[in-house]
Amino acid sequence: MTSYLRTFYETVTTTWPTTPADGQPDYGVELPPRIPTPATEDTIAAVVSRYPLAPPELLCLLREADGTWHKGDFRGFLVFFREVDGYVESACLNSCQDILDYNETESLEDYYGMDTIRAEGESLLDPRIDPTIPMNQRMWIGTDRVFYDVYLDFNPAEGGKVGQVVWSVHDADEWRVIAPSFADYLSTLEAQAATNARNYHP
Repeated sequence: MTSYLRTFYETVTTTWPTTPADGQPDYGVELPPRIPTPATEDTIAAVVSRYPLAPPELLCLLREADGTWHKGDFRGFLVFFREVDGYVESACLNSCQDILDYNETESLEDYYGMDTIRAEGESLLDPRIDPTIPMNQRMWIGTDRVFYDVYLDFNPAEGGKVGQVVWSVHDADEWRVIAPSFADYLSTLEAQAATNARNYHP
């Protein structure tokens, strides 16, 4: 596995509780997440065909783990994180099929309306994000299926960077650029892997 996923996975599994304090079996305690199956080269090629600017660091993750959301007997685990005011937000890595199936053609302008975007300003939308771009031109790389989504943005607004990482918070209607590239974001995750794993709550 990549250094990030390997460090994260190993730390989670070695610190995972298996029995309660009295040492008796607790059938309500779930087993640690196992290593997911890798993506095939065919599905990787399909992702690259749709998103030619997909960063090699992300493709490397997908070659090691074709998504970390639970499916079948794979329990799943969270691997993307953002800390805001001491609170940690988290998301799973999407599979290649998740990425390919994302076909939302509405833009943020369609969804919110420019009047709302202007009125809310940066509390709603980071100025480096172009609200006129159809959402499916962004690469949907992560989600927790409820509150958070993670995208790679290849069509930034002025001041943004091609390939910037965008974190979306649904209940707060917030869209933030959290890193100028996936490589930069992964470097941050790698530096925090052990800490994130120790604080991990699936």
